[in-house]
Amino acid sequence: MQTGVTLFQACYQAVKHQSFVDAYHGTFDVVRADTDELKNALFAMRHTVYCEENNCDDPVLYPDKMLREAYDEDATHFVLIHKESGDVAGGVSVILPDRERPKGRFPVQQQCDHPLLHLEGETMRLCEMSRLFMAPRFRRRPEDGRLMPAYYEQDWGLKFAHGKIDYFRRRIPYAPLGLLRAVFETALHHHVMDCVAVAECAHLQSLRDIGLSYRVLGPRLAGPVPRQPVIFNLKIALDHMREENRHCYELVSDRGRLGKLADEMNKHYWLDQVFSRECWDHIYNKFL
Repeated sequence: MQTGVTLFQACYQAVKHQSFVDAYHGTFDVVRADTDELKNALFAMRHTVYCEENNCDDPVLYPDKMLREAYDEDATHFVLIHKESGDVAGGVSVILPDRERPKGRFPVQQQCDHPLLHLEGETMRLCEMSRLFMAPRFRRRPEDGRLMPAYYEQDWGLKFAHGKIDYFRRRIPYAPLGLLRAVFETALHHHVMDCVAVAECAHLQSLRDIGLSYRVLGPRLAGPVPRQPVIFNLKIALDHMREENRHCYELVSDRGRLGKLADEMNKHYWLDQVFSRECWDHIYNKFL
């Protein structure tokens, strides 16, 4: 009897995970911002979130209401598109290592003096997840948080035999997860296994909620909004997420594909200095 219950629970959980992933992909699409139009939409929404809404950046510095930074020139940008409206629902930028600028590559290097961020041999193994955000109108309820908010579809009804219509709201928890998937895939494609970020302290619980394990880098940063530099290993984060929050793992890992890629790369990571780029590409292409 116990075996039957366990099997039923496993099947039920599998259906829940699949339903969540399908609902997410039916609502949002992650697009690489590689055109002027998409980049401008990203920078404009950044200004709304960081300058106008949260006072994290001085709006006087951006008279055109476009929050651009020097780091953006070489960064890889992604926007989260709400399919029904076509609006930008969120965004994130990924800054990859550069051998020409190992000590001034990442924004976090200007804010944190942890040795890991200033040793050339270590910085070449890092990328930075920068400016992860959700647009204001896609944060419907304050209690859902700002870093990993839930998104609620409009009310929809089901009509039963007795003629009554019951209304429901479809809830998609952790709406920016698609952006995290883009960060993980970009990093793994460039054989980078460790990612740094500066997270608002109030949002650290959101990272724990989705099962993303991280380590703190130095003290909190002073400013209008308290922030904390953190680092996480992609394989460890995916492994932990798989155990702690399977819904999130299925989405962030692209139904396990990136988890397998991280496992494969981790086997060879200690040889990264002798691996050729072609060898890394061969490993990556196996999981496309």
